[in-house]
Amino acid sequence: MRGGFITAGAGVLALVGAMDPAIAHAKALREVASLGVETTALEQLSEAGKRYAGQFGESATDFVRSAYDIQSAITGLSGDQLSAFTTAANITAKGTKASAEEVTGYFGTMYGIFQNQANSIGKAQWVNMLAGQTAQAVQMFKTTGPQMSAFFSNLGADAQAAGLSMSEQFAIGGTLQATMGGAEGATRFKAFLRGVGQAQDKLGLQFTDSAGKMLPVADILDKIRGKFGAIDTVAKADTLKNAFGSDEATAVVKLLLADTEGLRGNIDKLQKVKGLGPAMEMAQTMVDPFDRLKEGVRNLAITWGEKLLPVITPWVDKMSEGAEIVRGWMERFPHLTKLIGLAAVGIAGFTAVLGIMAVVGGIASLAMSPIALIVGAIILAGVAVAGLIYWWEDLMQLWEALPGWARIITKALRLAFAPVLLLVEAIKEAHGLYQRWFGDESSPEGLGTSPRAEASPLLSEAARSYNGSGEYQSARQVIFNMRVEKADHMKMERMLSFEGAG
Repeated sequence: MRGGFITAGAGVLALVGAMDPAIAHAKALREVASLGVETTALEQLSEAGKRYAGQFGESATDFVRSAYDIQSAITGLSGDQLSAFTTAANITAKGTKASAEEVTGYFGTMYGIFQNQANSIGKAQWVNMLAGQTAQAVQMFKTTGPQMSAFFSNLGADAQAAGLSMSEQFAIGGTLQATMGGAEGATRFKAFLRGVGQAQDKLGLQFTDSAGKMLPVADILDKIRGKFGAIDTVAKADTLKNAFGSDEATAVVKLLLADTEGLRGNIDKLQKVKGLGPAMEMAQTMVDPFDRLKEGVRNLAITWGEKLLPVITPWVDKMSEGAEIVRGWMERFPHLTKLIGLAAVGIAGFTAVLGIMAVVGGIASLAMSPIALIVGAIILAGVAVAGLIYWWEDLMQLWEALPGWARIITKALRLAFAPVLLLVEAIKEAHGLYQRWFGDESSPEGLGTSPRAEASPLLSEAARSYNGSGEYQSARQVIFNMRVEKADHMKMERMLSFEGAG
């Protein structure tokens, strides 16, 4: 049963994983459809998103989601207009290093400002021109899409109401952004526009045509230059400030007056852009071939899933209804539900116990494995060496007490384990050096005495009164002398006692 459930679950997960791109894409389309978009427009939007993904290596699903913001910001889009706006926005975002959300908000702002122009030439054609001129301005003035969006968001419809064309506003905004941010440039340019009317009266110049509409900004600057020349003195700057009513407007005049011919050339260049051309060129230079491949494969999964979803969706609905029926049964029969729950907990607990038993069995198997035995042997050998070092003196005393035949066997063993004994001697020598250099300075030799070497009170007393001269010798040295003289312990103790007394 467990194997069957695992296989079934794996199959469901594999199916869901394969269908996930199509499910996400369909969900994005349903979000756009909630705004009242017709089915035909949704199909066009889906196809446009796949083309965009395959060409620029971006997500078709994200493309569709961006259409939701566009449809929310710009009312009245129908048919292929939604696809055109969404395509232009995403291409502009790709080419100007902005996000799709920033550009869709920017397009909404621009449509609000230039709605009459968009309706007169057609919304699809206008949005392509907007995308192209935006990309051209970003390229010409070395600015960014977000900065240009900030300029128009703060400027609003003031320049449009004054009669300035979209290309003229792009040129002025781009020129101002050479020395300041987009929002700051818009604030200063608004001050200029609002001061033009009073400035022409105070300066005695005509800044409007016969119909009362404001002249192009370049023509206004030419008239100011004709009267003042370059604004290179404090008096001229104060005159302009009094005329326009603010420092912000005077700053715009000074900046734009430096190159009015260049301003006219930029306006003319932008006016010639009527489509997506510059935006397409900038976006294509940023395309990664591997991203295109990835999104191409994802497009295949979306297309395959779209064909399969109509077949699978009814079954999924029935499964959802079945889950709701089971939930209803659980509400109607709470005692049975509780019983089933307890049984499930019991099964889970039994499974946990089996798992713990399996872990214990694994540990036991590991303990009996050759690797574990080798590790254990190494640990025992280390313990043996440590014990040999610790009880060395006791072992030496035992050695003296052994009969001859036992010593022969012991010597043979010592020869067999000579490397280990050499290691022990080296460790002892290092310990002795350490005690000599860093040991207890209260003793004349600077050597600490071993509790095991001082075990015999008689030996200790004999060591302290050796030769009766007050010369200090440790019990360790007394034992060493005993070994050299090959005398038994009792004889040596009597001899030391006699010599110490006399």
